[in-house]
Amino acid sequence: MALLLMVAAAIVVASAWLLLRTQAGRYDVPEFDSLAAVAFVTAAVPMWAAWQAHRLYTYGATTGQALRGLRVRGAPARRAARLLLHPAALPLWVWIAATGVLSGSRRIAVIVLGVTAIMMLLTGVTRAFHRPLYDLVTGTRLVRAR
Repeated sequence: MALLLMVAAAIVVASAWLLLRTQAGRYDVPEFDSLAAVAFVTAAVPMWAAWQAHRLYTYGATTGQALRGLRVRGAPARRAARLLLHPAALPLWVWIAATGVLSGSRRIAVIVLGVTAIMMLLTGVTRAFHRPLYDLVTGTRLVRAR
């Protein structure tokens, strides 16, 4: 939900920027302004991922986990790495793949999306064993905060 709110706020700010720069649409959008607006909106995804990784590294829980009274047990670096393997990181991996496509490297995008799909599938399969794959790989565990 935080990611959606961040993207929505970025869209509002970018739209206001473009309206101000074109005198409410009277003139065409200059190339620099359109690129700046797109960059501002697309920066929301890695910014969100960095925020969540920082919360996990520093406090041991993302915002959502803290609100539910949970925390991740494990070394700080392992907690942050857990986020990259967690299904909640899917927007980040899709963003990385889209960046690969836009930069002309479709091969990177296919590899990133393929590995992501395999990780998501394996995470679903290992949940049947009561320990998600991202916890097994990083050596972490989700516990109730005290």
